[in-house]
Amino acid sequence: MKAIPHIHHLHARVGTEQASQANDPFAPEWKNHVDRFMQLWQTTLDYHIQQGKTELSITPEFGPFPYMPQSPFDQKPLGDQTAINLKMKALLLNNLNY
Repeated sequence: MKAIPHIHHLHARVGTEQASQANDPFAPEWKNHVDRFMQLWQTTLDYHIQQGKTELSITPEFGPFPYMPQSPFDQKPLGDQTAINLKMKALLLNNLNY
């Protein structure tokens, strides 16, 4: 992927074909998306490691509306932003090889 050499920071947000952010990436319906993003993030890390780089920042970045989908009429978020970010941080720390 041509972009990888130019990546210096990863925004660890899982998007979909139709939205910039899944409502809760840990819901079973988003597993394929999470797996694909983890693969992309690992590929990026592997490239930078091979280049001898020792630092690459990653931020779990599930945001509020307009990133977080809302329910109609009451505009309540369809996911817990803080819980999702903390869970994503744990997923990254436990599953990426660095």
